[in-house]
Amino acid sequence: MFLHNADWDFTHFFVENRIVNNQVGHVFREEFEPFRQAVDFAIPARSASPRAVNRGYKPWKRNYAVRRMNKTFNIEHNTVLRPDQVTFARLHAEFMSPSNLCSIIQWIVNFYTTLINLLGSIFSRSFPVMCTSTKAKLISKCLQLATLLEVSIDKPGNVTFNLGFEGTRSEHFLASAVAAADWFEQAARRGIAVLKCEKPPANIAVGSLIQKCVRSIMSWQHGGNTLFGTVLLLMPMAAAAGMTPVSFNTCIEPDALRRNLACVLESTTARDAVYLYEAVRLANPGGLNRVSDFDVNDPASKKRILRENVSLLHIFKISANYDSISREWATNFNVTFTEAFPLMAKQLSEKKPLNVAVVNTYLHILSNHPDTLIARKVGAEKALEVSKLATHVLQLGSIETSEGAVAAREFDVYLRQHGNALNPGTTADLTAAALAVCILGGFRP
Repeated sequence: MFLHNADWDFTHFFVENRIVNNQVGHVFREEFEPFRQAVDFAIPARSASPRAVNRGYKPWKRNYAVRRMNKTFNIEHNTVLRPDQVTFARLHAEFMSPSNLCSIIQWIVNFYTTLINLLGSIFSRSFPVMCTSTKAKLISKCLQLATLLEVSIDKPGNVTFNLGFEGTRSEHFLASAVAAADWFEQAARRGIAVLKCEKPPANIAVGSLIQKCVRSIMSWQHGGNTLFGTVLLLMPMAAAAGMTPVSFNTCIEPDALRRNLACVLESTTARDAVYLYEAVRLANPGGLNRVSDFDVNDPASKKRILRENVSLLHIFKISANYDSISREWATNFNVTFTEAFPLMAKQLSEKKPLNVAVVNTYLHILSNHPDTLIARKVGAEKALEVSKLATHVLQLGSIETSEGAVAAREFDVYLRQHGNALNPGTTADLTAAALAVCILGGFRP
């Protein structure tokens, strides 16, 4: 019987006090007597002296128990309980035992924990769960971190902390990454506005953001064109990330990111194209040759673009045959999402060091896709030769083996023989884009 349980409380005392004073309670007198004695010993009915209070005596406990049960059963002190009231009093006292209360609390905690996890799983796929400012800053930090990490890792032929080119050193790239961060945040904010149906995708104005970002970069450093290709890839990615719901663990799914990226690219306008031409004029990238259609060096091209309503995406499709950045735009970042990002993510999941994953991805891109910046400067044949050398380094194990590390150093020396003419700059831009997708997806160094 529950009354023999050592875990009795003041509810038991009250039930006993009522039962032994009514017509049916005398049957239980002997059973309740030990509890009467225990209660009288633990909580005397007399007033407590200061010394008794110091010993832990709490005179309010007896009265509290009686008031609690009076309120529960709505009875007076001398009311005679019916047999059904006695049964209910028993059940109530047993239900309120500490062991039962612990079980109930545990069940409630488990129920609400499961409910919260379920709602989190549902809403993280359907609705943005972060405020606009927090989400935009998160995206900007991810893209800025991708740029900084790409610059900080030694890759054959690129600017490093120890080696640079005439007039261009690592500090110029670091300053450029800082200058670009604010414009990545602006792009993310506009993407969030599209997600909230506050503006159409065409109002993101990617071209304007690129032009303002390049202007800011050029004003923050004196190393010339540093991140133009990276900005062309990361600016629409920032807007697409803003359009993508962020889960509770602040991750942006790559598949959803690419779907929204397609929307951003397809929504570009002729005015975006004009802004891009102005950005090219500001950055003055190397190796720009004249072309027959919409030549960026021809002042009449911008008027024709506006007159014929030629979108920025269409401009990139025209130049996709001879420029890898343009090809990424024309194919919805095919190399980034189907080659570079999967390889980098796989190597990072295998707990390889970040510099190994980045260099391997860089060499993989360069071996499969001859660098178009090199091709514009010194010709497609030389660019193909560089790609073959990158393949050779990979075959020897890249920087993960002693032979591969030696081959990588020799490859780096070869690429620096003629200044920056053989600098695989476009490959570095694609590597930064893959790194950005990884970081947006939750990777942290």
